[in-house]
Amino acid sequence: MEKIYSKFVKERKKEFQIETAIWKNENGKFITKRNLHKEGECHIQNIYDTFLMYQDKQILCKASLDGNVISFEYVSGNTLEEVFLESVKSGKKENVLEAVQKYEQILSLLCSEKEQADISRETEFTEVFGAPAGSFTGYRNMIFDLTFDNIICQGQSNRVIDYEWRFPFAVEKEFIKFRAVYAFLMKYSENINYLFTKEEFYEVFGLDISKCEIYMEYNRNFINYIYGNEGYNYILERYKKTTMTVCDERSLKMLKIYAIDNDILYENRTYELLLNSIREHRELYDDYHKFFKVTDKVKAISVVGYLFSKEFYEEFGAYIKDFYDMLEYYKHESEQKQKVIDEMSDMLEMKIQENIVLEEKYNHDCEALTNQIRSLEAKLEYIQSCKAYKAFLQKKVEERFK
Repeated sequence: MEKIYSKFVKERKKEFQIETAIWKNENGKFITKRNLHKEGECHIQNIYDTFLMYQDKQILCKASLDGNVISFEYVSGNTLEEVFLESVKSGKKENVLEAVQKYEQILSLLCSEKEQADISRETEFTEVFGAPAGSFTGYRNMIFDLTFDNIICQGQSNRVIDYEWRFPFAVEKEFIKFRAVYAFLMKYSENINYLFTKEEFYEVFGLDISKCEIYMEYNRNFINYIYGNEGYNYILERYKKTTMTVCDERSLKMLKIYAIDNDILYENRTYELLLNSIREHRELYDDYHKFFKVTDKVKAISVVGYLFSKEFYEEFGAYIKDFYDMLEYYKHESEQKQKVIDEMSDMLEMKIQENIVLEEKYNHDCEALTNQIRSLEAKLEYIQSCKAYKAFLQKKVEERFK
């Protein structure tokens, strides 16, 4: 059996830190998850309990539990995320609607009417997601992380391949759906924009756009619940910068417009260079899509001169600040890790020297002991060769130790 992939999640709280591994043996591939700390035993057990709870629906990939290690079958096929992306790239809204219907069916299959409850009455909800913003119907024991990339499509059947999160209290179905749509938008908004605006794409899934900010707050609280105040996500949050809101169109129209072809060509080229840089480092800007929402609006109203506008420079300035703040953060992390490496190298060298000294002492002691044994053996051999020993001492010795 060979381990061909391994991923450690150590940024979470101890009770949620796990290793996910892919193994290969003579029968094929399989996946395992195990807790890294004793505090995580309940988390692994909860994953297996989720499989047992939904086993009859045959929607989750099969699992087995051995001690603190849970094993999953390796499921091959296209993810629902790939299905959605192909439907978007086809340029046909009806293809997207078919994919939406498929997701709705999977989501409905995991909602049990007997598990319905009002989330405002679920006291445990607040511990994970914060205070409920209203009185809404949800479902207990829902598969929570039901994103498109966690679903494998195999013809007419589907398999959920990662069901790490499930809560005994009620969670809104729309919240689970929102997380899946939001994650897809973050990855493929440029593809989606050819068919839908962000608001329209949410509406395709029947999501109320006015509640999205509530769901975003729930999701932020969920991340804090997993990672705690010492986690990596919390550290990154310290580097977020407040950026301007989308500016008033009346102020944009006051920008001076220069009707010169060369200026238009120059600014468009400069703008493309900036965009390429931002796309390349998009993970370093905490609101990558908002940059385009603001700057594209400036560009649309002022064909020439938008690069010199206050609005453009404020938004681009926010990006630059986030970029350098994050570089400083990575530099600090790198220096700290190098410090640890240097300390460990020094410790290793010290241990090597100690082992050399111990080895020399061992060799010296071993040689001295060997010489003593040989001396005693020689004395014993001499005694045994004496006539007195042969005459009566040998008999006494044999009787003593008989």
